[in-house]
Amino acid sequence: LLYAAGVEGDELDLSGKLGGDRPTVLAVVCALLGSLRLLDLSSNKLGPKGAVLIAEALKVNNSLTEINLKDNNLGDEGWCAIFEALQVNRGNQITKWDLDSQGINPTIAKSLVDYVKVSSSLVELSLCLNELGDKEAKLIGAVLIDNSLLTSLSLYDNNIGTDGGASIAKALKVNETMTWVNLDGFSLPVKMLKGTEQVERLNF
Repeated sequence: LLYAAGVEGDELDLSGKLGGDRPTVLAVVCALLGSLRLLDLSSNKLGPKGAVLIAEALKVNNSLTEINLKDNNLGDEGWCAIFEALQVNRGNQITKWDLDSQGINPTIAKSLVDYVKVSSSLVELSLCLNELGDKEAKLIGAVLIDNSLLTSLSLYDNNIGTDGGASIAKALKVNETMTWVNLDGFSLPVKMLKGTEQVERLNF
């Protein structure tokens, strides 16, 4: 199918390139998903309806390791549909999400956290410059306590205060796989957050 569409390899960059009848174009893209490893759909004004169409395809996709959906105004409905689809599809192979500056709020964060809990492939997660607070940080911290896959987590420039930061730090003390964390203006190897004097200096 990729060959018929003129695509070589298993990577497809459609950033800012979608045109024509949007439902028809997205239907074609969704049909291609099973043959792709990397897909960039950023900056295409997909909106919530477009995200819902993609979410349906993600429910049965086991080939993608990375999909870029940034800057599409997906909103609560769209992002929740995406993460709920991945939660249903336990065989998905997505390894990283760059969700910086995507308006990830408490509603979306709940769906995201539920997905991270059951993911068997996600190793990198970036949530910088969003709308997350202490409550969301505590949810993430609770996931990190038992998570054995994530190695990198970025959360800087949210609304996370002392309580949320403390929850993340507490989780990192027992998490065995995290190697890097970036939280509210500082970026340090996790080994510097595991019960050392540095933790006290960070004022968690």
